[in-house]
Amino acid sequence: MNRNLPSIEFRVKSSLTRVGCVDLTVTDCGDGDVEIKGNVDSYNDRVMAITVTRALPGVRRITDLMRH
Repeated sequence: MNRNLPSIEFRVKSSLTRVGCVDLTVTDCGDGDVEIKGNVDSYNDRVMAITVTRALPGVRRITDLMRH
């Protein structure tokens, strides 16, 4: 792991905020597992949040606890 990179949790939350998904809670569960919880406005926002998260280095698995 590159110690110069910010935490996965920080990178995911920052990326989600940039695409407008601001009401989500991100938890780093360790070993590249990330949990995303909260409300999204639509199914498309949910898919976008998962797609953006999956594209980040170090993310191996996403637990989707989002509601819309």
